[in-house]
Amino acid sequence: MLSFVGRSLRVVLTVSAFFFFFLGGCILSWIVLPFVALRWREPDERARRCQAIVHRGYRLFHGYMHVMRLVRFTRPTTTLTLPAGPYVLIANHPTLVDVTAIMSSVKSLCVVVKPSLFRNIFVGRLLRYCRHIPAGADAAAAGDVIAECAERLAKGFPVLIFPEGTRSPSDDLHPFKRGALEIARRAGVPVIPLWLDCTPPMLNHDLPWWYAPRRVPRLTIEQLPQVAPSDLQDTREMIRAISATYAARVAAAARHN
Repeated sequence: MLSFVGRSLRVVLTVSAFFFFFLGGCILSWIVLPFVALRWREPDERARRCQAIVHRGYRLFHGYMHVMRLVRFTRPTTTLTLPAGPYVLIANHPTLVDVTAIMSSVKSLCVVVKPSLFRNIFVGRLLRYCRHIPAGADAAAAGDVIAECAERLAKGFPVLIFPEGTRSPSDDLHPFKRGALEIARRAGVPVIPLWLDCTPPMLNHDLPWWYAPRRVPRLTIEQLPQVAPSDLQDTREMIRAISATYAARVAAAARHN
Protein backbone atom coordinates (compact mmCIF):
# COMPACT_ATOMS: atom_id res chain seq x y z
CA MET A 1 0.00 0.00 0.00
CA LEU A 2 2.73 2.46 0.96
CA SER A 3 4.63 1.57 -2.19
CA PHE A 4 1.52 2.24 -4.29
CA VAL A 5 0.91 5.58 -2.56
CA GLY A 6 4.56 6.55 -2.92
CA ARG A 7 4.64 5.72 -6.63
CA SER A 8 1.33 7.52 -7.17
CA LEU A 9 2.77 10.61 -5.48
CA ARG A 10 5.79 10.45 -7.79
CA VAL A 11 3.46 10.36 -10.80
CA VAL A 12 1.80 13.56 -9.52
CA LEU A 13 5.21 15.15 -8.92
CA THR A 14 6.33 14.12 -12.43
CA VAL A 15 3.29 15.95 -13.82
CA SER A 16 4.26 18.98 -11.74
CA ALA A 17 7.86 18.87 -13.05
CA PHE A 18 6.70 18.96 -16.67
CA PHE A 19 4.15 21.64 -15.85
CA PHE A 20 6.91 23.84 -14.42
CA PHE A 21 9.16 22.96 -17.39
CA PHE A 22 6.64 24.21 -19.94
CA LEU A 23 5.63 27.16 -17.76
CA GLY A 24 9.29 28.14 -17.43
CA GLY A 25 9.82 27.64 -21.16
CA CYS A 26 6.86 29.91 -21.88
CA ILE A 27 8.15 32.63 -19.52
CA LEU A 28 11.62 32.47 -21.03
CA SER A 29 10.30 32.40 -24.62
CA TRP A 30 7.82 35.24 -24.34
CA ILE A 31 9.14 37.50 -21.56
CA VAL A 32 12.79 36.99 -20.55
CA LEU A 33 14.57 36.20 -23.83
CA PRO A 34 12.84 38.97 -25.84
CA PHE A 35 14.33 41.50 -23.39
CA VAL A 36 17.74 39.89 -23.90
CA ALA A 37 17.24 40.22 -27.65
CA LEU A 38 16.55 43.94 -27.24
CA ARG A 39 19.73 44.41 -25.20
CA TRP A 40 22.08 42.37 -27.41
CA ARG A 41 21.35 42.76 -31.12
CA GLU A 42 24.39 40.89 -32.49
CA PRO A 43 23.04 37.35 -33.19
CA ASP A 44 25.93 35.30 -31.79
CA GLU A 45 26.29 37.31 -28.59
CA ARG A 46 22.51 37.30 -28.15
CA ALA A 47 22.46 33.50 -28.57
CA ARG A 48 25.22 33.07 -25.98
CA ARG A 49 23.38 35.27 -23.48
CA CYS A 50 20.13 33.37 -24.07
CA GLN A 51 21.88 30.00 -23.76
CA ALA A 52 23.41 31.06 -20.44
CA ILE A 53 19.98 31.96 -19.06
CA VAL A 54 18.41 28.72 -20.31
CA HIS A 55 21.38 26.81 -18.84
CA ARG A 56 20.44 28.17 -15.40
CA GLY A 57 16.78 27.39 -16.01
CA TYR A 58 17.59 23.76 -16.77
CA ARG A 59 19.69 23.59 -13.60
CA LEU A 60 16.60 24.66 -11.65
CA PHE A 61 14.47 22.08 -13.48
CA HIS A 62 16.83 19.24 -12.61
CA GLY A 63 17.26 20.60 -9.09
CA TYR A 64 13.49 20.39 -8.63
CA MET A 65 13.39 16.80 -9.89
CA HIS A 66 16.32 15.90 -7.63
CA VAL A 67 14.74 17.39 -4.50
CA MET A 68 11.36 15.80 -5.31
CA ARG A 69 13.09 12.41 -5.71
CA LEU A 70 11.94 12.03 -9.31
CA VAL A 71 15.34 11.72 -10.99
CA ARG A 72 18.61 12.07 -9.11
CA PHE A 73 21.06 13.91 -11.33
CA THR A 74 24.38 15.39 -10.29
CA ARG A 75 25.89 17.70 -12.88
CA PRO A 76 29.27 16.27 -14.02
CA THR A 77 31.03 19.62 -13.99
CA THR A 78 34.17 18.19 -12.36
CA THR A 79 34.41 15.16 -14.66
CA LEU A 80 33.78 16.79 -18.05
CA THR A 81 37.00 17.93 -19.74
CA LEU A 82 35.73 19.82 -22.75
CA PRO A 83 37.92 21.66 -25.27
CA ALA A 84 38.15 25.42 -25.13
CA GLY A 85 37.11 25.76 -28.78
CA PRO A 86 34.18 24.32 -30.74
CA TYR A 87 33.48 20.60 -30.79
CA VAL A 88 30.70 18.12 -31.59
CA LEU A 89 29.04 16.35 -28.66
CA ILE A 90 27.34 13.03 -29.33
CA ALA A 91 25.37 10.92 -26.85
CA ASN A 92 22.96 8.06 -26.52
CA HIS A 93 19.41 9.12 -25.68
CA PRO A 94 17.85 7.02 -22.86
CA THR A 95 15.35 9.57 -21.45
CA LEU A 96 13.17 12.57 -22.23
CA VAL A 97 15.42 14.81 -20.11
CA ASP A 98 18.82 14.06 -21.69
CA VAL A 99 18.99 17.38 -23.53
CA THR A 100 18.16 19.39 -20.42
CA ALA A 101 20.64 17.37 -18.34
CA ILE A 102 23.46 17.99 -20.82
CA MET A 103 22.56 21.65 -21.27
CA SER A 104 22.45 22.16 -17.51
CA SER A 105 26.06 20.91 -17.49
CA VAL A 106 27.38 22.84 -20.52
CA LYS A 107 26.79 26.59 -20.50
CA SER A 108 26.88 27.31 -24.24
CA LEU A 109 25.62 24.71 -26.68
CA CYS A 110 23.64 24.49 -29.93
CA VAL A 111 21.48 21.38 -30.24
CA VAL A 112 20.05 19.64 -33.31
CA VAL A 113 16.35 19.38 -32.41
CA LYS A 114 13.37 17.81 -34.16
CA PRO A 115 11.65 20.45 -36.33
CA SER A 116 8.21 20.14 -34.68
CA LEU A 117 9.55 21.66 -31.45
CA PHE A 118 10.32 24.91 -33.28
CA ARG A 119 6.55 25.27 -33.79
CA ASN A 120 5.80 24.58 -30.13
CA ILE A 121 4.16 27.60 -28.46
CA PHE A 122 5.99 26.97 -25.17
CA VAL A 123 9.60 26.44 -26.32
CA GLY A 124 9.72 27.28 -30.04
CA ARG A 125 10.85 30.88 -29.58
CA LEU A 126 13.38 29.75 -26.95
CA LEU A 127 14.95 27.38 -29.49
CA ARG A 128 15.20 30.14 -32.06
CA TYR A 129 16.65 32.69 -29.62
CA CYS A 130 19.33 30.16 -28.62
CA ARG A 131 20.07 29.39 -32.29
CA HIS A 132 19.42 25.68 -31.99
CA ILE A 133 19.22 23.77 -35.25
CA PRO A 134 16.16 21.99 -36.72
CA ALA A 135 16.94 18.43 -37.73
CA GLY A 136 16.34 17.50 -41.35
CA ALA A 137 12.94 15.95 -41.95
CA ASP A 138 14.34 13.95 -44.87
CA ALA A 139 17.55 13.23 -46.74
CA ALA A 140 17.09 16.32 -48.90
CA ALA A 141 17.29 18.55 -45.82
CA ALA A 142 20.48 16.93 -44.49
CA GLY A 143 22.64 19.41 -46.37
CA ASP A 144 20.95 22.33 -44.63
CA VAL A 145 21.56 20.73 -41.22
CA ILE A 146 25.23 20.17 -42.04
CA ALA A 147 25.58 23.77 -43.24
CA GLU A 148 23.94 25.19 -40.11
CA CYS A 149 26.06 23.03 -37.82
CA ALA A 150 29.21 24.09 -39.66
CA GLU A 151 28.19 27.74 -39.30
CA ARG A 152 27.66 27.38 -35.54
CA LEU A 153 31.01 25.60 -35.12
CA ALA A 154 32.76 28.31 -37.15
CA LYS A 155 31.30 30.89 -34.72
CA GLY A 156 32.73 28.95 -31.75
CA PHE A 157 29.55 27.19 -30.57
CA PRO A 158 29.74 23.52 -29.58
CA VAL A 159 27.05 21.40 -31.24
CA LEU A 160 25.12 18.50 -29.67
CA ILE A 161 23.79 15.73 -31.92
CA PHE A 162 22.13 12.45 -30.95
CA PRO A 163 23.34 9.96 -33.60
CA GLU A 164 20.30 7.72 -33.08
CA GLY A 165 17.97 10.56 -34.03
CA THR A 166 15.42 9.64 -31.32
CA ARG A 167 15.27 8.14 -27.85
CA SER A 168 17.02 4.82 -27.37
CA PRO A 169 14.92 1.67 -26.89
CA SER A 170 15.16 -0.18 -23.58
CA ASP A 171 18.44 -2.12 -23.23
CA ASP A 172 19.37 -1.37 -26.85
CA LEU A 173 20.35 1.33 -29.32
CA HIS A 174 19.05 2.50 -32.65
CA PRO A 175 21.69 2.43 -35.42
CA PHE A 176 24.06 5.38 -35.15
CA LYS A 177 24.09 7.73 -38.14
CA ARG A 178 27.47 9.17 -39.10
CA GLY A 179 26.25 12.71 -39.86
CA ALA A 180 27.74 14.09 -36.62
CA LEU A 181 31.16 12.71 -37.55
CA GLU A 182 30.91 14.12 -41.07
CA ILE A 183 30.11 17.54 -39.63
CA ALA A 184 33.09 17.34 -37.26
CA ARG A 185 35.40 16.14 -40.06
CA ARG A 186 34.44 18.99 -42.37
CA ALA A 187 34.77 21.56 -39.57
CA GLY A 188 38.06 20.09 -38.30
CA VAL A 189 36.82 19.84 -34.70
CA PRO A 190 36.94 16.94 -32.19
CA VAL A 191 34.02 14.68 -31.31
CA ILE A 192 33.22 14.24 -27.60
CA PRO A 193 31.09 11.13 -26.93
CA LEU A 194 28.95 11.11 -23.78
CA TRP A 195 27.44 8.03 -22.16
CA LEU A 196 24.12 8.65 -20.41
CA ASP A 197 22.63 6.07 -18.09
CA CYS A 198 19.30 6.12 -16.22
CA THR A 199 18.92 3.36 -13.64
CA PRO A 200 16.23 2.14 -13.19
CA PRO A 201 14.78 3.17 -16.56
CA MET A 202 12.32 6.07 -16.69
CA LEU A 203 11.05 8.43 -19.41
CA ASN A 204 12.51 6.21 -22.11
CA HIS A 205 11.22 5.18 -25.53
CA ASP A 206 9.27 2.15 -24.31
CA LEU A 207 7.77 3.52 -21.08
CA PRO A 208 4.91 6.04 -20.67
CA TRP A 209 5.98 9.43 -19.33
CA TRP A 210 3.95 8.90 -16.15
CA TYR A 211 5.61 5.57 -15.26
CA ALA A 212 7.29 5.70 -11.82
CA PRO A 213 9.72 2.88 -10.92
CA ARG A 214 9.98 1.57 -7.36
CA ARG A 215 13.42 3.11 -6.85
CA VAL A 216 14.32 6.72 -7.58
CA PRO A 217 16.15 6.72 -10.93
CA ARG A 218 19.71 8.02 -11.09
CA LEU A 219 20.74 9.79 -14.28
CA THR A 220 24.49 9.97 -14.90
CA ILE A 221 26.68 11.44 -17.64
CA GLU A 222 30.12 10.04 -18.36
CA GLN A 223 32.57 11.39 -20.90
CA LEU A 224 34.08 8.77 -23.21
CA PRO A 225 37.46 9.12 -25.01
CA GLN A 226 37.64 12.08 -27.36
CA VAL A 227 37.86 11.51 -31.12
CA ALA A 228 40.44 13.83 -32.68
CA PRO A 229 39.88 15.42 -36.12
CA SER A 230 42.77 13.31 -37.47
CA ASP A 231 40.78 10.15 -36.60
CA LEU A 232 37.82 11.17 -38.76
CA GLN A 233 39.23 10.40 -42.19
CA ASP A 234 37.06 7.27 -42.42
CA THR A 235 33.81 8.21 -40.72
CA ARG A 236 32.16 4.88 -41.59
CA GLU A 237 34.80 2.93 -39.72
CA MET A 238 34.82 5.39 -36.82
CA ILE A 239 31.03 5.29 -36.36
CA ARG A 240 31.22 1.49 -36.24
CA ALA A 241 33.87 1.70 -33.52
CA ILE A 242 31.86 4.26 -31.53
CA SER A 243 28.68 2.19 -31.92
CA ALA A 244 30.51 -0.87 -30.58
CA THR A 245 31.66 1.10 -27.53
CA TYR A 246 28.11 2.23 -26.78
CA ALA A 247 26.70 -1.26 -27.41
CA ALA A 248 29.13 -2.68 -24.84
CA ARG A 249 27.96 -0.06 -22.32
CA VAL A 250 24.32 -0.94 -22.98
CA ALA A 251 25.02 -4.65 -22.50
CA ALA A 252 26.87 -3.98 -19.24
CA ALA A 253 24.06 -1.77 -17.94
CA ALA A 254 21.47 -4.42 -18.83
CA ARG A 255 23.41 -7.06 -16.86
CA HIS A 256 23.65 -4.68 -13.89
CA ASN A 257 19.92 -3.96 -13.92
